[in-house]
Amino acid sequence: MHRSTEMVCGILCITALSGCLRTAAFDMTRAWPGQLEKSHPGGALPDPERDERVSLRAILAYADRHAPAIEAATGTLARVEAERAAASLLLAEDPVLDISFGPRINTDGTAYEVEVSVQQRFEIGGQRGLRIDAANQFRKLTMAQIAEVRWRVHLEVHTAFHAALVARARMEAADRLFQFTERLLAIAQKRHRAGDISLLQVRVAEGEVARARQEKIKAGAGYRAARLTLAELAGWPTSKLPEPAGTLDKSRRAPPVADLVQRGLVRHPAVRRFAAAAELAQARKRVADREAWPDIAVAMSYIREDEATAAGTEDQHIGLVGVSIPLPLFRRNQASRARAGADVSAVNAQAAAYLRQLRARIARAADAVDAAADRLDAYGTDIIPTFAQNLRLIERAFELGEIDIVEVLAARGRFLQLERDALSAFDDYFRAVAELESQIGTEIWPDEHHVDDEEQEQ
Repeated sequence: MHRSTEMVCGILCITALSGCLRTAAFDMTRAWPGQLEKSHPGGALPDPERDERVSLRAILAYADRHAPAIEAATGTLARVEAERAAASLLLAEDPVLDISFGPRINTDGTAYEVEVSVQQRFEIGGQRGLRIDAANQFRKLTMAQIAEVRWRVHLEVHTAFHAALVARARMEAADRLFQFTERLLAIAQKRHRAGDISLLQVRVAEGEVARARQEKIKAGAGYRAARLTLAELAGWPTSKLPEPAGTLDKSRRAPPVADLVQRGLVRHPAVRRFAAAAELAQARKRVADREAWPDIAVAMSYIREDEATAAGTEDQHIGLVGVSIPLPLFRRNQASRARAGADVSAVNAQAAAYLRQLRARIARAADAVDAAADRLDAYGTDIIPTFAQNLRLIERAFELGEIDIVEVLAARGRFLQLERDALSAFDDYFRAVAELESQIGTEIWPDEHHVDDEEQEQ
């Protein structure tokens, strides 16, 4: 009975010790932040069910809260929790309980021996603190990656918003053209009844109406597709597609390349991500180097021996404390240290390559913006607004009999091509601006909308 009590007490002590260690680790894990505090530009978020038109600023704010890509990126914060929980353990290994018992038989009789020992390994090189530091660096890298996703979503929504404006302008132009061809057909029928033109010109006008109707349907589908893309990127419900507010912006030439490069070095989320990745690689290398240090193992043993004698049994109690330490002669964590060193070199090489190419990429993108702006300026700002007026002039000339249907179609075709080229120039310009902004990591002209530094650093 006495022996059983001693064994039970030993087991309870070890169980209590393990429970304390687990509780300490759990409390530290709970203290670790597990949610990204999203931010967005000032002002109330738009309501998809109530707002008829949404501004660029408003839909960018909405996307920062609801974009699927951002929601997926913030889900990676669970890995930060796991990394921090693993690093916060007070002891790297659980204690080992060893219980042994058995009889001792001699000529005087049989006695029993019980031995209970507990062994615990301790890290003496500060590895736990280095692992926690590495977990903190991992959190910084994760946050930098999320910030990069947020910027990419911001850029994609910005680009899609402008693409929707261009698509709407195409739809409005197609609608004006359709209305023009309907009026043209009415005039042709009137002049035919008066005997001024042949039936052939009426048939040509009818064909143009059918053709303009197809163009109108196609342009309407294109505008709806552009709004669907905008809704998809921003996380906007498709039950009521966003209607972009505003008009097409005037073109601007890119700022000096030196200023853009400076912005890219300071503001681009990728630069911050590379810096965080380099810090994490260095932190993990320090962990690997320190884990090459030997750990000590402390063992405590209690032995109860019964010695059988002619007069009976005699109890003996023995307590031992032992310390063991391995000799790091052959195994010094070479594999993990080599991998950690390779990771440091790889991250540094990637960052250096990115920075070497950054100026060339920015210069190329800035040239594309200038070329697109020059092309847009060549068309002037009056082509699209005067398209409807030009159609009315053609219509009036045909109604007065100054030109025939062939001349109408030729003049209309020239004006239509000019309008299409101008809209294509707007599209190319916005794409060039988006490419330049993707290289510098911030908007070129923040007066329209920008993300504050505090928001990007979260």
